[in-house]
Amino acid sequence: MGNFSILIPCGTAIQNARTTYIGDHFTRDGYHLNLNYGRFIAACVWYEALFKDDVRNNAFVPLSISYVESKIAKQAAHHAIIHPYNITLLTDYTFWTY
Repeated sequence: MGNFSILIPCGTAIQNARTTYIGDHFTRDGYHLNLNYGRFIAACVWYEALFKDDVRNNAFVPLSISYVESKIAKQAAHHAIIHPYNITLLTDYTFWTY
């Protein structure tokens, strides 16, 4: 779908994360990523794209986000790298409704 030497699908990662219980709360003003988990998701995508290392194996968690938010960020980023043109539903982090 493109002749790129590197693709950093930050938008796809954000869309992946929006499928979780966090929903559409990744920006601070509707456009710019919030300073906590929004930017951390983008950083995770950059990390995995540049270093070719599964970010889910990286133990770093910023103090400004929860452990679960870090897991969501890393999952969203990893799946964006694997499927940059498709949104992945992160079903492990959704609210169950019956």
